[in-house]
Amino acid sequence: MKEKIVLNYIKKYIKEHNPGDKLPSESSISKELDIPTYIVRNCIFLYREKGLIRTKRGGGSYITKYKKDKYIFITAGKNETLGIPGASANIVFSLLTDIIEKTNYLSYKHLTDEKGQIPIPISKIAGVISFRQNTMNTEEFEKHAIPIIDFADFKDFTNPTIYLNYQRYFFLLVEIINKYNFKNPLFFTLLNEIEESSPRSFTLQTTNRYFEQKYRLKYIQVLPNMSSSKKIVEDALSTIDFKPDLFIFLDDAIYKGARDIITQNKIYKDTKIITYSNEDIEFPDNVCRISFDLKKASEEAVQLLLQLINKETVLKPNVPINPYIINEEILNV
Repeated sequence: MKEKIVLNYIKKYIKEHNPGDKLPSESSISKELDIPTYIVRNCIFLYREKGLIRTKRGGGSYITKYKKDKYIFITAGKNETLGIPGASANIVFSLLTDIIEKTNYLSYKHLTDEKGQIPIPISKIAGVISFRQNTMNTEEFEKHAIPIIDFADFKDFTNPTIYLNYQRYFFLLVEIINKYNFKNPLFFTLLNEIEESSPRSFTLQTTNRYFEQKYRLKYIQVLPNMSSSKKIVEDALSTIDFKPDLFIFLDDAIYKGARDIITQNKIYKDTKIITYSNEDIEFPDNVCRISFDLKKASEEAVQLLLQLINKETVLKPNVPINPYIINEEILNV
């Protein structure tokens, strides 16, 4: 009975106040209702579990969302890397949850390896943010006209799709090459990353042809694994019959493996370098760093989904966004 009194008190407070407003302290609620503090604490915990309240250590409890019984459903496969450089599912889930807390909707995070299992009633879902088309039975969402935004590049996906994976990165590289008129770029990437964005039947012999046809990246060197990158870069540079005017490394780990070889060879002293890196490290003056603004991407995904839910916009499938940060001034020199 006492617990119900406290729950109703908190429920009424949430309805009458706005997200971000501070809840009265446990002791003040306890004194006002003449109910033991431990009961108040347990009730606040129950609302926190529902996502309606968040508690800051030493700073009290705050309303996170309006009382709205609809969810933005976030789903990905277990241990899914999301096809986004440096982004695990848990990192993205946390970002999206924080962003959704500022909207009128609740968030529901769901990691699964199963297909077609939706753990909450479909009527409770206002929209979906997914990271893998086959994670859930998307036909069920489509049947109920529930908007979906998927962080992937599925050609047969009928819902709006934001593709942020390596395909977008490859296209970005092509844009840079064309913009600055590089004639002989040499691109080093890992075999497993090529597999993410190329046909299943590809072989090392067909990789160059595939990249030239799809991305117009003419010169490609494949690194089977990170540990051998230095040796492979060295071998590649000794066999090519042209002088690269741009080195492109898929990430900073591959760049580090090739750094000494390039910097010690005077022939490459004027060659520009592009590498992806989200690490907080310094790079030489001739290195153009590309990093990924995951927060920006997550904010835009939620914003677009809200527009779809509210029927404020109609998006075509496969909508690219560019959440990459580039220090292009290095390429202008």
